[in-house]
Amino acid sequence: MRITKSDITHALLVGIASFCVAIALTGTLNRLAFGISQVVSMLVLAAVLLTGIVFDMIGVAAASADEAVFHSLASKKLKGAKRSVWLCRNRAKVASFCNDFVGDLCGTIAGAVGTVVAFRVGAVWGVNLMPVAIATVAGVTIAGKALAKSYGISKANEITRLAGIALEWAASLVGLEGGNDRR
Repeated sequence: MRITKSDITHALLVGIASFCVAIALTGTLNRLAFGISQVVSMLVLAAVLLTGIVFDMIGVAAASADEAVFHSLASKKLKGAKRSVWLCRNRAKVASFCNDFVGDLCGTIAGAVGTVVAFRVGAVWGVNLMPVAIATVAGVTIAGKALAKSYGISKANEITRLAGIALEWAASLVGLEGGNDRR
């Protein structure tokens, strides 16, 4: 396979966007984690981890899904089918966005938020919890993504269809075309 100018441009744009989003979210979530209770901070951390795991699953599913299934569903005008076809046709970019941009970004941000949570809890208990926090975030992220990838491959068409429906719903919220598909 040959790397094209479009591939390089896409990679650069994703890298720059990741940098900007990481700065904004890490700063915001760290300030939030310092300003709220430790329990809520842990819930924020769990939400960030779960988001990364779910997006990893969606990226793998879109890369593994059978596009022909969604053409059939689109011909019946089923909800989300056209967007599922789009996910399949753009599987490399969808996988890059879901796995690398969202999934890896969430893992990185979870590490930063986990460090803040560990600092706060460790200060109360008088111990250094940083190594445990970093190891816990890494372990949960890696185990969760491993499980999500296996599930994403085994249920690729179902997950891609749900992602197509979610995109359809999101598009209708912001007033984009495509709201005429039925269930």
